[in-house]
Amino acid sequence: IQNIGLVLFVGSVGFIAGPNFFKDLKKNFKTYILLGVIIILSGTAVAVICTLLTEYGPEFWSGVLSGALTSTPGYSAALDAATENIARITLGHAIAYPFGVIGVVLFVQLLPKFLKADMDKGIYTEETALELLEDFFLSFNKDSDIAS
Repeated sequence: IQNIGLVLFVGSVGFIAGPNFFKDLKKNFKTYILLGVIIILSGTAVAVICTLLTEYGPEFWSGVLSGALTSTPGYSAALDAATENIARITLGHAIAYPFGVIGVVLFVQLLPKFLKADMDKGIYTEETALELLEDFFLSFNKDSDIAS
């Protein structure tokens, strides 16, 4: 059941981002990669420093790292790699995950205001959205091996 939920979540995010994903990625590729590397390295550095300065242990801080980055694969990898104190990984993840989600939501809501971005510029009409969805699904049918 856990895997089905994850597949549905990733699939729904893909449908939302799909029509413009590659166009935006091509336009902002370097920025996205740099931002991703900075976020992951800074989070990892904080987790390592906290591991060295506190007595909670690396298991707890690996859970905090995966939770703060809202990384379910990171959480799963930490669980697989741990040989002891597995409950600490879950505790750290459970504590940090809500803050990671809230941070992303606040970032997405506040960044356009700070940058004074025109959010109405990116809104599609219902007709345009339906055309994009139709093109998206037709592209799968066109590229499939199933004869029509």
